[in-house]
Amino acid sequence: MINVWGDVLSTAIFFQGFLGTTMVAVILAISRPRVGEYSSLYARLLWGLAISHLFVALICIGAVMLTGDPSLIGPIIAYGVCGYVFALIIWIIAFNGETVTSVENRVTQST
Repeated sequence: MINVWGDVLSTAIFFQGFLGTTMVAVILAISRPRVGEYSSLYARLLWGLAISHLFVALICIGAVMLTGDPSLIGPIIAYGVCGYVFALIIWIIAFNGETVTSVENRVTQST
């Protein structure tokens, strides 16, 4: 956990959440068959990021249920939230990029 901006604004960033979500997305992308629209690595990574937050949530729920130490629940939830936010932000940015590119392609094809 890293405290950002000192005492003025104490925000906790768990890089393990970002790393964990990225690893889940990469594993999902590798395991996705290269068929149809998922033939490129980029499309498979977007697919992995789109559902990786579900796997991170399941891991966090399982860890919270199985932990015997209540002091671990906060970091586990922070891990899940950071992973979810990371996956959602990257997916939204990539989806917007794909939308703009497809609109540009349709405009150039129609002219």
